[in-house]
Amino acid sequence: MFHHQQWVKVSGKVLDRQVLAGHKAPHPKLVIVELRLEDGTKVQAEVHLIPGSHDHWDDDLYYPSVGDVTGFIHHPSSGEARFDMTDPRNSMGAHVAAGDAWAAALNDDDDEPVKADSGPPWLVPAKCPQCGKHVNQKMAAMEDQPHCMSCAQLLPAYPLVTSQLREQSLS
Repeated sequence: MFHHQQWVKVSGKVLDRQVLAGHKAPHPKLVIVELRLEDGTKVQAEVHLIPGSHDHWDDDLYYPSVGDVTGFIHHPSSGEARFDMTDPRNSMGAHVAAGDAWAAALNDDDDEPVKADSGPPWLVPAKCPQCGKHVNQKMAAMEDQPHCMSCAQLLPAYPLVTSQLREQSLS
């Protein structure tokens, strides 16, 4: 009996990334990841990023750093993995929008706007997704691993990227 397996969403940690030789820029890239499957099993996979491919990854991909944990889709029978482009952690547009929102937000203490690209290294939620309590965003954003002061759970955290910073990196 033949079973057609579907792509499944998984989280994974970037172990290595390499720029591969190519005839012209942008060059293909190889990202080696450790995926955590639904049953808790960890498997290593390669994500091949080929410019102009049918995946359209180069349109909006926020290229992760080694050590980043993000969303992937995985095909169990073939072992193939791709970035999950429905995960906002993988979207440059989502990072830019979050950075712009952070830069436009008011400072809790003195009601002055936060200066673009000068804020903390992390964007964290205003409320903890686990316990629902208010998060001191300024303090949590400066931690190595932001966590909720009420329930001690890790908070979702995204690197600060604003449209100004993105434009500077593209020039």
